[in-house]
Amino acid sequence: MLTGDYSGGAIVVGHLLGVVSDDDSLEFNYHHLNTDGVLMSGRCESKPRVVDGRLVLAERWQWLTGNRSHGESEVEEIAASNT
Repeated sequence: MLTGDYSGGAIVVGHLLGVVSDDDSLEFNYHHLNTDGVLMSGRCESKPRVVDGRLVLAERWQWLTGNRSHGESEVEEIAASNT
């Protein structure tokens, strides 16, 4: 099982729920409320890998609300600032 909460930028609060497959790929649905007061939801399939010690997610996603657009993204872990 995969669960998470997220926020930041134009996202006031968001949640995700999904499953982790035997090959470590992820499939999850997400929803969030943005600063315009609009509730958005979507789905994502993600394949994680490690590059130079950092987690990288290759994602295929689709909005289930709004314009129902879809696409591909890559999300990379960044080092936390020591300041």
